Amino acid sequence: MILKSIKNKNTRSAIILIVLFVLYWFLVFLEDYFSNSFLNPVFSSMFWQILMTTLGFLAILSPFFIIADATEFITTKEDIENIQIPPYNNKKYIKLPKNLSSIGKIKYHGNFTGFLNDFVAYGELNTGIGNVFTDISIKNDSAKQCIYYNGKVRAKNINLSKLTNNNEKLGNVSLNITVKAESYQNNKPFHAIIDGTVKSIEFNKYDYNDIIVNGEITGKKYDGAISINDENVKLEFLGRVDFTDTIPEFDFTADVSKLNLFKLNFEKKDSLTNTSFLLNADFNGDNIDNIEGYINFYNVNIENSRRKDFFNEI
Repeated sequence: MILKSIKNKNTRSAIILIVLFVLYWFLVFLEDYFSNSFLNPVFSSMFWQILMTTLGFLAILSPFFIIADATEFITTKEDIENIQIPPYNNKKYIKLPKNLSSIGKIKYHGNFTGFLNDFVAYGELNTGIGNVFTDISIKNDSAKQCIYYNGKVRAKNINLSKLTNNNEKLGNVSLNITVKAESYQNNKPFHAIIDGTVKSIEFNKYDYNDIIVNGEITGKKYDGAISINDENVKLEFLGRVDFTDTIPEFDFTADVSKLNLFKLNFEKKDSLTNTSFLLNADFNGDNIDNIEGYINFYNVNIENSRRKDFFNEI
């Protein structure tokens, strides 16, 4: 393996740091974006391993300004797990979750400019479950125990089903976003301002296309706008969803001008099942028995092969 052929520990640390940072940021974003469901148990241990390893490398190498071009750097989960965590006399190694075995070979090519605690990573990360492209600055503030990110991230055909072992509901995702984010070592929640497009995401065996996202993520809370202009669903969402506490909170409006339930695989029998409505909601709860607040539907159209119904308000 290319990584094993590098004998100098500091040089090896610098190279692996680039790959770890790119992988780390993208997984942090996914973990927090979907934090109420399937990603937390998969990545929680990995985040802290990578973060602690990164901070150890920074302590050793931060005084050096680096300009590095990587034409092709190749490693694997097994190679990364052969990297010792400083100080080296402790003989401790990075340990990644078994789920990441599906990533396969990790290939990186691009460039790295700056100090290891304040640098720009521009390049492409190829894995067995998809590709990530970055043009992002990353800065570590050891006093605040915080890492700052600012730039652009593009992902192509990331296989969420393999990444999360959720083959029933999830498929590939491709996205292109601009992000300004903060990730903390202490208990302060992850924070990001995002603006971009989810070009496609497969859910429930349907590919949703052209999802525009513009908002703010704080831990398990999203506050902002989401627009979907898909062939079978057209939606304008504005508001807040918060899964921070045991009982989630919702405060939003959603203008759903088209929703083809059959094409989206929610209706199995009637291929002509369509609906549209305006939804205004402000409530907390996770089932019909504990909801407090209100959920109002306006201008509701329901259509199937047997009938058409219209309701001014529900």
